Amino acid sequence: MTSATPDAGWRFDPPPPVLYKYRSLSTGAREFTRDTIVNSRLWFAQAASFNDPFDSFPSFTLNSSPAEYEAYVRYVVDKASARY
Repeated sequence: MTSATPDAGWRFDPPPPVLYKYRSLSTGAREFTRDTIVNSRLWFAQAASFNDPFDSFPSFTLNSSPAEYEAYVRYVVDKASARY
């Protein structure tokens, strides 16, 4: 990356318009599924319970100067904040 300008080739893909979550309707999961639909709630497991230790520790390399890194982080935060 040669420029700290966010428009210098960075991509910030929007989320898909629809996400699907397949849930069981068995007796134990029925209330959680109902709560998700009726109350528009989501539940997220703690990272410690994942069966893959790399699921919650993403790693990436950004070959840039500190100024470029800071500009990138601000760009991502601004884009995410604009959505909500």
